[in-house]
Amino acid sequence: MSIFNSLGSNYRLSEVLLSCCQLLDKGNKSYQKIIKQLEQFYQGKATFLFNGRDAIEYCLKAYGVKSGDQVLTQAFSCSSIEESIQRVGAKAVYFDLAPGKVKTSSAQIKEAFLKATNPKAVILQHTLGYSDEVDEITKLCRQNDLILIADLAQAVGAVGLDGSCLGLESDAIVLSFGRDKILDAVVGGAVIFRETKNKPEVYPPIPSNKKNLLLLHLYPCLTFKIRLFYNLGVGKILHWLCLKANLIQTSIKSPHFHYQAYPKKFSRLLLDRWCHLDKQLEHRCQIATIYLKNLKEVDKIKLLVNQTEVKQGTNLRFPLLLDSKKSIQSLIVYLADHGIYLSDRWYRQPVDSGSLDFESDYVLGSCPEAELLSKRVINLPTHQNLNPEQAERISKLIINWSKLQS
Repeated sequence: MSIFNSLGSNYRLSEVLLSCCQLLDKGNKSYQKIIKQLEQFYQGKATFLFNGRDAIEYCLKAYGVKSGDQVLTQAFSCSSIEESIQRVGAKAVYFDLAPGKVKTSSAQIKEAFLKATNPKAVILQHTLGYSDEVDEITKLCRQNDLILIADLAQAVGAVGLDGSCLGLESDAIVLSFGRDKILDAVVGGAVIFRETKNKPEVYPPIPSNKKNLLLLHLYPCLTFKIRLFYNLGVGKILHWLCLKANLIQTSIKSPHFHYQAYPKKFSRLLLDRWCHLDKQLEHRCQIATIYLKNLKEVDKIKLLVNQTEVKQGTNLRFPLLLDSKKSIQSLIVYLADHGIYLSDRWYRQPVDSGSLDFESDYVLGSCPEAELLSKRVINLPTHQNLNPEQAERISKLIINWSKLQS
């Protein structure tokens, strides 16, 4: 089977079958179980929504963030986060990554805070599941009466430097259950309000539009078949047909403009993901450790995480910094010739909207580290469909590519 970063790479045959079975199940029992378990684990009150950006919008609205307010958020991210901020009328103010890292620090956030005119909240992303500088950032937020929101779409299950679970220091936790996330259940999101001094006013979400739900149920099945037969050529044709017929839709574009309720039919797959979270994170750590060991002294490549970060993070993907944009394209082509497709790099712009037009508040030149990474970073897969032998093979191919460039 061909290797991808995305394209349903989190789904094995068991998840494909479970996703199809959900069509015949209202999901009420699974929904009650998962919402109870998440509330107990994160010690707060949960509201489930259609996707992650809906959860951020809902969270900001609940805290009264509105037109004229500003939300501090990280550059080197998806445009969906800024879209959520725009939905409540607020404006995104971007802070940079720490030098040579895929995560941020309190110094970067403080710099953005001092430049802001009316900041109300901070959203921490913990890129690829590697913990930001939580303790100092939390102190900064408390001292300046900023709402701290932990976006754990990529980092659910990760721990900070003190070993505590990420999110427990925040006012609210946002989760995404969308494609390619840690809790990948095709669709869904949640916000968990914790017991803090900030008391949000909660608004009930409107029912979700069911027009696209059937396609979302079929997404694991379609992408599984595409990957299975990709090297034979049949998968490429099927992929093209699915895109032309709009059977596979980009997750970057939301099907609606304001938050909607969670489709409970997807709860069984979500509950299964949550119950197997420890096993998934153990696997991702194993794969990331292989990359870390094999690629630490390869020409034209710099590692962006260390062993401690690998052990504590979720390792949603394993980031490499190449020496130039030209090297990025060269490596992508080289790996594709060997059946490994990594062109979905996460992220190609400081605020990445894929092929969609998006008018961002990001100011070019304001976050140089994020701009550098967006030009020269490539992320290696760590998902459950990738075994250690394949990770070793990818490592050897990258080493061979590096030698060919000398």
